[in-house]
Amino acid sequence: DEQRLVTGPGVTLGGVNDFLLPKGRLLPAGSCSGVGLAGLALGGGYGLFSRQYGLTCDHLERVRMVDGRGQIVDSEQDPDLLWACRGGGNGHFGVITSMVFRTVKAPVFLAAQRFKAGPLTVAQCQKRIRAWFEMAEGLPEPMYSGCVVNGKHVTVLLTSTAAVNGPAFKRAGKALSEAGFLAGAATNAPLATAMRRYYGVQKPLSFRNFCGGMADGYADYEPALEGVIGEVQREGLIFQINTMGGAIMREVDGAYQHRQRRFLAEVQAYWEGVSQREGKLAGAEKVRAQLGECVTAHYANYPNVNFPNWQKAYYGASYERLQELKLRYDPENLFQHLQSVRLPG
Repeated sequence: DEQRLVTGPGVTLGGVNDFLLPKGRLLPAGSCSGVGLAGLALGGGYGLFSRQYGLTCDHLERVRMVDGRGQIVDSEQDPDLLWACRGGGNGHFGVITSMVFRTVKAPVFLAAQRFKAGPLTVAQCQKRIRAWFEMAEGLPEPMYSGCVVNGKHVTVLLTSTAAVNGPAFKRAGKALSEAGFLAGAATNAPLATAMRRYYGVQKPLSFRNFCGGMADGYADYEPALEGVIGEVQREGLIFQINTMGGAIMREVDGAYQHRQRRFLAEVQAYWEGVSQREGKLAGAEKVRAQLGECVTAHYANYPNVNFPNWQKAYYGASYERLQELKLRYDPENLFQHLQSVRLPG
């Protein structure tokens, strides 16, 4: 079947793209090439194409697992396993051994453009973020945008599987320019070429990242932004907000609970050498606490051990059912970590 991908859990996103794109197929996923497919998909899996096609887990059609009892479980005979693996996270029940995904026809090209503003004061930075939200709320499904606060600069990325000179792309770029962003050159590249620009660094890095909260709009983050931006500027952190919504909001039978959230924030801290580490981590923890005062829903693939009530934050109303499946698949709690699904009671 040319529309389906049968794979083991350890394949990377770069490997998936290298295999599928020459065949004219795409599995909507993230952009970092070194990320493992199973871990990404089990927690949801979003990226540049999610607003158009849905999450990676939405394309998962079959999964096999060796559970905590040493039994092989196949979702063909046990549909509850497929439900859990569509966004219920990983490391809970057993070892995934194979997966089958439905793929989509690959877009021919990807249009992209960056917009940058800075150096900015905290207030100026917050004003640009608000303008980005106003622009992003009106994007059509083929378009993605990310707003990155890095020190005293704000950078916006726009991508689209439609033409860079199309009306929606032009409208978004005009709104950003009017808000004080300087536009970089727009590109319209073949998909495989364009995606490599977002593959990330291919070597080990000293960093910590975690979810900055999933929300509906600017107002949800606003109470924390002044403090967050101040800490980002002091410590040289990164605060990024990504567009969700679109096809993600369509109903899918799975454990993923944040379909109606239109934005996903992320906090990143990078350091070189031990001397920088403590300051960066302390700053990141302050940002986590500030954001935690106003946003409490979190993406399971960007965890943090300090999230309060992580069960509800990651899994919402799905958690109790995940606990029931934990009892079925792993009654001795063989598979466990700090935020793995607990046995009932």
